[in-house]
Amino acid sequence: MKIAVFGYSGGGKSYLSDKLSEHYGIPVMHLDTVKYDKNWVAKDKTLVLNQVALFMEKESWIIDGNYSALYQKERLLAADEIIIVKPGRLRCLWGVIKREKEYRKKGYAHSLNFEFISFVLFGGRTKKRRQHYKDIENQYKDKTTVIRTKRQLNEYIKRRERRDQLCQ
Repeated sequence: MKIAVFGYSGGGKSYLSDKLSEHYGIPVMHLDTVKYDKNWVAKDKTLVLNQVALFMEKESWIIDGNYSALYQKERLLAADEIIIVKPGRLRCLWGVIKREKEYRKKGYAHSLNFEFISFVLFGGRTKKRRQHYKDIENQYKDKTTVIRTKRQLNEYIKRRERRDQLCQ
């Protein structure tokens, strides 16, 4: 099983990916933590590309993150399921505030600043970005799920768990 998770910053991509990883016992890769070190400095691009390519060779995986330069086309093609998480702006802002606390516990440097908040509220929701998600939905409609609210996200997880219990 291969699952690619895309969506807005703070929308719940990592939360969903971790829940699915825990449920299925599938390894998960969070592209933010692969691309950046704990001080939010970008890592060597060749090293990052090699790490993602190696991870994608696994029989099963979950990869969350949007980075088009990190084999996005290949992830879309290889994925058995694509999930796009697109909640509202305030929900995403709340998500990055919560995530900031979690990252700090793991030793990451402070990242919540005006520039990042502006990106979460506006920059990450450009017309081009919204169209990109629509294009993914249209091109891969048979394997794409769109989640727009926290309630839908939790219902999706519960539905997967119930479905899998029935199949056992």
